[in-house]
Amino acid sequence: MSEARFRERVLAALAEKNGSAPTFKEPAKVQRKEKSVQIEPEALVDQTAVVKKERKPRKRKTGTRQEVWDGLCEKTPGGLTKADLVQRPGSSAIMSKKKHELGKQYAANMRKTNAQ
Repeated sequence: MSEARFRERVLAALAEKNGSAPTFKEPAKVQRKEKSVQIEPEALVDQTAVVKKERKPRKRKTGTRQEVWDGLCEKTPGGLTKADLVQRPGSSAIMSKKKHELGKQYAANMRKTNAQ
């Protein structure tokens, strides 16, 4: 329902009730000045002179062993850094140096046990 039609209905209802209809004044419309923006000609000419410095990507803190080995992350969730990791010979698997040494000892002990 439009605003004018609603106003007519309200006035008619009040006129029936009171015998005379109240009058509503229309709010005065305020004229506003338009703002003009002036652009300096020097600003238009020298826009290409600004060259942004290229940002290198930030190194992430934690990641997988492979990501640490490749240098994308600083450490694994367990706290191993690249200095603590080694790549298995004959395989592309990345493992900790401690586990690699323990595995070599275990294999040496197994060879001794099986030789007897």
